[in-house]
Amino acid sequence: MFPEIWKRVVGTEYNNAPAFITGYQRKRIRNETYPGLTSGDLSDLVRGVIYMDVCHAHLGVLDRFEGNTYERKRLDCRLLDGGCVPAFVYIVKQEYAYLLEDAKWDPDHFLTHGIRQFINEYAGFRELQHKGSP
Repeated sequence: MFPEIWKRVVGTEYNNAPAFITGYQRKRIRNETYPGLTSGDLSDLVRGVIYMDVCHAHLGVLDRFEGNTYERKRLDCRLLDGGCVPAFVYIVKQEYAYLLEDAKWDPDHFLTHGIRQFINEYAGFRELQHKGSP
C-alpha cells in the first residue's frame, strides 16, 4: 500500500520495507483506479511494501478498508536483502474474480494519474479511523 493511502487508512506510520511476492499478479479492477491481487504463474512477481508489526486493531481497520471483495492471506514475502518474511496480503476472493480485467495494473501509472483521484473520491477514510482504531 502506498504511504499516502496507508497513513489515511491506519492513521499512523509503521516500520516498513520494500518486498515482493511471487506467483501473484496485480490486475486492474473494472472501472476503478486501484488493483486486485490474484494468483498467477510461478514466474509472476508483485513488488510492494511490508508494514512491520501491525497491531490487531489496525489489521481490523485494514480489513474494513479492503472490504468484502478481498481476503487477508498470510504469504511468504521476499525482502530485497534476500530475507523471507511472512506477511498478510489482500487477495481478491474467487467469487469476485469477474471484477478483474485481463490487463495488469501499473503502480507507476497510479502514482501519476490515479492516486489523487482515489484519495479525493474515497469517502471512507474518516469512518475507518473512528471504528476500532487504537
